[in-house]
Amino acid sequence: MARSKSVASNDPSTGELVYSCAVDLMYERGFHGTSMRDVARSVGVQMSTLYHYFPSKQDLLMSIMTTAMEAMTDRVTEAIAEIDDPREQLKTAVHAHITFHADQLKEAVVADTELRSLEGDDLKSIIALRDRYEGIFRAIIDSGQRAGEFRPSDSKLTTRAILGAITDVGNWYRPRGRLALDAISTEYLDIFMSGINATTSAAAPVRRRSTTRR
Repeated sequence: MARSKSVASNDPSTGELVYSCAVDLMYERGFHGTSMRDVARSVGVQMSTLYHYFPSKQDLLMSIMTTAMEAMTDRVTEAIAEIDDPREQLKTAVHAHITFHADQLKEAVVADTELRSLEGDDLKSIIALRDRYEGIFRAIIDSGQRAGEFRPSDSKLTTRAILGAITDVGNWYRPRGRLALDAISTEYLDIFMSGINATTSAAAPVRRRSTTRR
C-alpha cells in the first residue's frame, strides 16, 4: 500500500511527491482505482494544492506515461549509440529495456498497462512516443536483415513479439529471484536469435508428447 507522505503545501518538492504517490497508487490499484483524493491523502495535502500541480487525474497519468516512455527511449538510445553491429545492438537494447523495467518497475508497469485510460490528444501523444520507441528496435531488425545477419521477416511483427516478451519481465522479476537481470537478458536474446538468426537451420518437426501418464 502507498504510504502517506505529509508535506507543506509550499514545499518545492511537493510536485515530485504528488507524482511519486500517484505512481505508487496507480501501480497498486490501476488508473480507475485511484482517485485524486487518494493521491492528496497519500501526499498529505489539500485537494486545492494537488490541483495546483496536476489539474486532473488524466494530467497525472500523462505525466507518468510521458516520463516513463521518454526515459526508456533515452536509455535504449544511449546504450546503442556507439554500436554498429545489429546483433550487439539488439543484445544491448534488450538488456536496456529489461533493466529499465527492473529499475523503474512501477512507472514502467503504469506506462505499459494504462494506454487504454488515455483520451483524445493525450492518447495520440503517447502512441507517437510508443511508435518512436518501437522504431528503435525495428530499425535494428531491418539493419540486421539488410546485412544478412537476420532472416527475412515482417520486422514490425518481429519487433512487437520481442518487446511483448521482454516487457513482461516487469510483471514477474524479483531482485532476489533465481536469475539475475544479465542472465535473463541473455536467455531471452538466445531465444530471439534462434528465431531470427539468418544461419539458423529450419526447425525440426515438433514431436507430440504422449498423452499417457508416466
